[in-house]
Amino acid sequence: GKGGAPPATSASDVFSLGVLFFDLFYVAPVSEGAGGRKRALRDLRLRIMPAPFLRSLPKEAAFALALLHPDPAARPSVAELLQSDALRGAAEALRARHSALAAQEEALEAQVLVDFLRLMHSRKRSEARRAEAALGALDHDIALLQKHLDGMARAAKRPRLPPTRVASRLQLAAAQQQQQQPAVPSSPRAGAASQGGAQLSELASSYRANQGAGAGAAAG
Repeated sequence: GKGGAPPATSASDVFSLGVLFFDLFYVAPVSEGAGGRKRALRDLRLRIMPAPFLRSLPKEAAFALALLHPDPAARPSVAELLQSDALRGAAEALRARHSALAAQEEALEAQVLVDFLRLMHSRKRSEARRAEAALGALDHDIALLQKHLDGMARAAKRPRLPPTRVASRLQLAAAQQQQQQPAVPSSPRAGAASQGGAQLSELASSYRANQGAGAGAAAG
């Protein structure tokens, strides 16, 4: 209809193939960003190609320019393209490029995996150091507690005098002190010794009474 796009022909298909061919091989510089590829495709309509592309891929550039010829009649036919060495060479180059990209992608994935494993290894090593330090602190605490328990056990095994023997010893000490003092105190020192003996005797009696009361309470 009026104002519509012109019908597709073999020549227009060849032109589109030329654009596609260039797009497959051209790699825009990273510094140009996304706008670099758009500018290159826009200039391609005027058969203007980036200088790096012309220098690095001269055969592919010449083949693309032939497909983009402004005169449709000057463009190669589909039959000529199928017999073209340039097209077969381009197909082989594309396959080689695809294999190289696949190898690069696989190597990149392997490198990412290696970096991840190294990071995990470093983290696990740090955790192991912290766990080792915590175990050392626990071993120290256990040793201190064990030493305390051993001391308590040794103290519990020490023989203790029964209450009756304690009272008897106190009574014996009081008797010995009374025997050593004279019948009539001749000095303040002798009086103090007599008073000490009486206190020991009283202490022994009190101790025996307290022990008897405690035993009775326990029996009750």
